[in-house]
Parts: sequence; structure tokens; C-alpha cells
Amino acid sequence: MKKIITAFFIFFAIDIFSAMAYFFSPNSIFLFTIICAAVLFVTLYRLEYGVAVAFGELFIGGKGYLFSFSLENVSISIRMAIFCALIIGWIIKKVVVIRRNDFSDVFSKKNLIFYAFCIFIIYGIINGLLHNTARDVYYDANGWLYFLLIFPVMDVIKNEKIFLNIIDILYASIIWTSIKTAAILMLFSRGFVSVGDSFYKWIRDTGVGEITLLDEGFYRIFFQSHIFALIALFLLLVYFVLGETLGKKKKVLYGIIFYCSIFILLVSQSRSFWIGGIAGLLTFVFFMKLRWKIKWKNLTLPIAGMCIAIISQIFLIQAISGYYGNMFSKRTSQLSDDAGGISRISQLRPLFSEIQKHPFLGSGFGTSATYKSSDPRILEKNPDGLYTTFTFEWGYLDAILKIGILGLISYLIFIYSTARDLLRSLEPTRIGLFFGLIALAITNIFSPYLNHPLGIGYVLLLYIFSQKQSPLHGRERLG
Repeated sequence: MKKIITAFFIFFAIDIFSAMAYFFSPNSIFLFTIICAAVLFVTLYRLEYGVAVAFGELFIGGKGYLFSFSLENVSISIRMAIFCALIIGWIIKKVVVIRRNDFSDVFSKKNLIFYAFCIFIIYGIINGLLHNTARDVYYDANGWLYFLLIFPVMDVIKNEKIFLNIIDILYASIIWTSIKTAAILMLFSRGFVSVGDSFYKWIRDTGVGEITLLDEGFYRIFFQSHIFALIALFLLLVYFVLGETLGKKKKVLYGIIFYCSIFILLVSQSRSFWIGGIAGLLTFVFFMKLRWKIKWKNLTLPIAGMCIAIISQIFLIQAISGYYGNMFSKRTSQLSDDAGGISRISQLRPLFSEIQKHPFLGSGFGTSATYKSSDPRILEKNPDGLYTTFTFEWGYLDAILKIGILGLISYLIFIYSTARDLLRSLEPTRIGLFFGLIALAITNIFSPYLNHPLGIGYVLLLYIFSQKQSPLHGRERLG
């Protein structure tokens, strides 16, 4: 519990410093350099601290630009800097203690599925460099490079205790993100700030999220990192259903985090999250009832609690925003008038057209397509709406375009093997992570999380953890 509280205040401080850097010295790299040096130092001191920093940044950082600076028209994000510091620190530690540490885990046969998938990523990068600009390839492929964290993370997660420390950081991020989301909702809905002002630009430019006016007086507050609320939701739901033996304080804390997760998913107004959540919940009920024969009373109480939380939060959101209309109407009806939905549909034909050129091995990273967008920001610059980009909302189609059908199949095999290994030990944490993975995989259909450090980091974490033998004995923990 102390770790969660400590991480919470660290997240609070990070946002304060991010705002200070943006508003008072946006062109200064002083704070950026200090952070990078600090990450390298803590990594050299204790590798698990550097890994914790990397995942903590994922949990709250959105696109990774809470801190950044530009170098020759290339924007360097704090996420990329932390990644480099962690890799450099790991290499230095490996070289220094080479006699007491080896690379047997890294080059183990059990990682063959992972390395087979990595071959397609490497091919996609080379193929992209041969046919597209290096700048486009960099921005398109740098997220996939996050898989290189397998090396330091594999060295760190030697047992379940270290992994659970990262889960505590996740829980802290949910509490902080919910408070931040609620505050932003109030500021915009109550008219203290508005779309286009400096506060809005801080949220946009740092890649934290998007603010969209859905109805008069009501805004959609969407952070890319809100996806972790969906994952935390299933972790905690499994704990409640399986009757984990928890102390009173931990029960209260988990209840708060559970409530915060639902609040985030409602305010985010993300249809992708909602579809992923429904799919995860259906899978959850199927496994719990039909495969593991969990009693209905164990299932109905937590699910009923979730429904009560949703109802109460509708009133809470209304109180925060001052909006008393139907907050779901704009996201569940009149989809033909929704700019995001129209743009998604508009991407399909150009995507399929480009995929047909090199369907099996892909066209490489940085490959772009042109479609007609309904995004107001794009229409301001291009009245005809035509927009050329190498980033697309359809996650699996985006992967096929870059690394081909064979590359996507290898990725799915890698994810499947991870999910299968998680279920070999029927222990609550692993089961919760499994359902979180299901929800993430479905969400990726409409939002490319598995092609982004947010989803890649989660998959990588699960892959390494799933290979560690649980000290708990599975089936006796069910029912």
C-alpha cells in the first residue's frame, strides 16, 4: 500500500514538472537532461528501478511526450530517452558483471517464437528504409522498438514479488489518472478553460490525450493511457470473484481503484474501450462459469457492484460537469455524423488497396495511404479533407500493411502463447492479466494499441511474467 501511495505522489509531481516545463521553458532541455541522467543513474544502481520508471511512464504518459525537445526537426520524447537510458544502463551492468551474469535467458529456446516475430519487425524496418523516408520510418517504427526492453525486463522479473511492484505502480497510475481526468472534465465543462487555449495545447502537445466537445457543456476527456484502466478493471474483478484473502485496508483500496477504473472508462467515451471491455467481460463469464465452474453468487456480486458503480458515476459525472443530458447518446447513436467514426471507415478502402500490393510480407514501416478525413483539425489545413499518413486506427490492418499477413500471424502466435502460459497457473493475478489481454486484443481492432508502446509494453510484461513459475498452486485458488 505504501508503494501505491508513493507512486501516486510521484505521478502528481511529474505532471506538475511537465506543466512547468511546457509553460515556462518549452524550449529548454535542462529538465529533460536531468530526468535522463536520473533514469540512467537509478538503472545502474538497481535495474528494477529503471524498469519501474519505464512502465510508470507508460501508465500515465500517453504518446510519451510529457517532456521532449526537438533536434533537427525530430522531436525526441522522454519515453524514447528513458528507453535508451534503460538499455544503456542494462548493457553497462551486463558488461561489468559479466562473470556473475549471463545471457542464457535471453537466448533460450523458449524465446524462439518471440525472435521469429522480431524478424518480421526488422524486415519491416529495412523494407521501409528502402522505399520510404528515414523520418517516416523512425516515427512509424520506434514504438515497435519497445520490444527491445525484453532484455532488461527479463533480467529484472525473476520472481512474482518484483512483478507485483509494477502492478502497484499501475494501480497508483489509475488513481492519479482518474483525479486528473475528473479535474480536466470540470475545468472544460465549467468553462474555466477552453479548446484551443494554452492548457488544452499542453494536453495535446505532450501527447497525453484529446479533449473533444461532444455536446454543449459536455466534453470527452480521452487519454491514450486510459487503456490501463481496462486492464486494472479485470485484474480487480478477478480478485473479487475468486475471493482473495485481503486485509480490510487493501479491500478498501482495491475498491477505490476499481471505482476509478470504471470512472475513467466512462469519461473517456471510447467506443473501442467499451467494445474491448464487453468482449473481455463475456470471455470472463465464459471461463469462470463454464470452464472453472465458479458459483453464480461469486460472479453476480462483483458484476452487480460494477453496475451500481456505473449508475452512481453517471450522477458523479453530471455533478462534476454540470451536464445533465444523455452523455452516451453522441457515442452510441448517429455514428454517421461522428468525425472519428467517419474517418475510420474512410481509411478502410485505401488501406486494403495498399495492403494488396504486398500482402504477405508488407510494404515496410513508413508506408502511407491517403484517405478523406472528417477531423476538424485536418479540415482546417486541408478543406478537401484529403490526408496522407502512415498511422491508422485499424490496428491489425496497420500491422499487415507494415509487416504483412505473415508478420501479423507471427505476432498473434506470440500473443496466444503468452495467453496460454498465463492460464497454466490458475492464480488470480495471472487470470486477471489474461482477461486484460483479451480486452486489449479486441480494442486493437479499432485502436492500434498492440502497435504502440502502451500495448507492446503490456504484452512484453505478460510474456516474461507468464514464463516465471508461480509459487501458488492454481486450481485450489479457484472457487
